[in-house]
Amino acid sequence: MEKKEIYLAGMELKTNVIENIKKKTFRNFGQSVFLPNTYKIKNIIDPSNKIYFEITNPKTNELYHLACFEVYSSFIPNGMILKVIPPQKYAVFTPEKPLSALEYSSLITYAYGEWLPISGHQLADNFTFDVSERKNISGNSVTKNMKVYIPIK
Repeated sequence: MEKKEIYLAGMELKTNVIENIKKKTFRNFGQSVFLPNTYKIKNIIDPSNKIYFEITNPKTNELYHLACFEVYSSFIPNGMILKVIPPQKYAVFTPEKPLSALEYSSLITYAYGEWLPISGHQLADNFTFDVSERKNISGNSVTKNMKVYIPIK
């Protein structure tokens, strides 16, 4: 799938793989820090689609996370950052259900370790991002659909 340039506005967190799996650090950050501040982002393209941008350093297992929304322009509120992703091609993985941190790690391991080498594609950049479509059902926010994007060439 090809996507045009993407503007992401959100809040960042640095952690590591083990801490994120065991303590659900990024999930807790998203719920307790990012979500209460999302009202500040006025130019969201689709508020039902939260985006989780991530860069993993395989040598140190450090993770850089950005909880964000895709926005129309480069305007961002105080306390947030803007990430601009250039136009590129992506492999898109769509799990059938919401994933735990361990299941997500397994999906990424499969994508990079098995699918990518046999696909004929190469990795185009060092990040992934997930688009999580949320829907309110009886007053509860529920993940309806998730897509994992990996940049390829």
